[in-house]
Amino acid sequence: MRLYNKIGKISDNELLRSFCWLGIVCLILLLHYYIGTRYDHLIPSLFYFTVPGFLAVFTMLILTPFTINLAKKFHILDKPLERKKHKKSIPLYDGVRIYIDFVSVYLIFNHWSTQTKSILVGATLILGIG
Repeated sequence: MRLYNKIGKISDNELLRSFCWLGIVCLILLLHYYIGTRYDHLIPSLFYFTVPGFLAVFTMLILTPFTINLAKKFHILDKPLERKKHKKSIPLYDGVRIYIDFVSVYLIFNHWSTQTKSILVGATLILGIG
């Protein structure tokens, strides 16, 4: 895990979070395999939530090193001061990464409606303000 962390430049919390999501998906698949066809009516609803979650984790793993390198290239970093807790520079592009991750997964798994437009406008406003 430490070798992947050095190569991919992903923080320990994000790596742990992604492995937890992967473990949850694998646990659901194993439970379905061992339980059998007794609860087949629940499987479509389980996959309705696990597939977008797994896709969000996958895009997070892909976009995190890219946004870190982009922030370092353009010097968009939070420098450590005496009042801040971090000891080294931290990239400030994570909000954009989370926005791209949310919007891409949301648009893939939802149809284009008034509710979808309002959620996307709200997410864009949160990105712009924050």
